[in-house]
Amino acid sequence: MSEKSLSKLTPEDQEIVIGVFQEQSLNSFTKAEENERVYMKKLEDDYGVEVVEFTPEQIQVYADYVRETSWPAIEELLTKELMDGFRREIGLL
Repeated sequence: MSEKSLSKLTPEDQEIVIGVFQEQSLNSFTKAEENERVYMKKLEDDYGVEVVEFTPEQIQVYADYVRETSWPAIEELLTKELMDGFRREIGLL
């Protein structure tokens, strides 16, 4: 919903709409995680693929590496301002 459309609603209706959107946003993450588990299992059971899951520590090592090596190049394309906003969103600034 656009800001313009939302502003046409009463404050009470705005609160309801915002609440529903927030709830559905959270539900989408839950649904994505469920789908991931289902399809990882199918890969293993139906196709014999060995699914390797990384530990939080391993993920952190990879994330640090990507931030150090890839993000500077991405920043050149997207601008420092946008990347700083991204960093703030994930708690790095």
